Amino acid sequence: MSETSDKPGMRREVRVGRRVVTGFDSDGKSIISIDGPIPEAGVGRSSGRLVNWVWRAKEVPSPLVDASDPMETYVGRRDWPAREGYLVGIFRWEPGSGYPMHTTPTIDVGFVLSGHIELIVERGSTVLGPGDCCVMRGTPHAWRVVGDEPCISAALMVAGK
Repeated sequence: MSETSDKPGMRREVRVGRRVVTGFDSDGKSIISIDGPIPEAGVGRSSGRLVNWVWRAKEVPSPLVDASDPMETYVGRRDWPAREGYLVGIFRWEPGSGYPMHTTPTIDVGFVLSGHIELIVERGSTVLGPGDCCVMRGTPHAWRVVGDEPCISAALMVAGK
């Protein structure tokens, strides 16, 4: 993630990298079917973090031969993973930001790519850094960025039962 400035003192957010999605052509051969930024519907800001929702599915197993882009019509929390689905995102957390204690009906597999973030649970906490991962199984948890650098993380959230 980088930031650019149009005017002195003003920052404009620029998304991280690009999203590359594979698919099949009419002959059944593999192709690059999408190569570009995440659709605007999948990008948002909440609680001091930039959220880039990369991909979602309403069911697992998911169709392998589907040319549609599920992020073109993403509508945030109303579009949370279905009872059998998943959601994948990349997050940029600003220094000093966090997210309050919450619970999701999902198994979340998170990865820290850069920076440091504290995972807070009801009876403890730990700081995660680059290369660390965590698996949360529907447990109450909160987040807090540690240090003066942004934290970049990624997560796969799979519907639980």
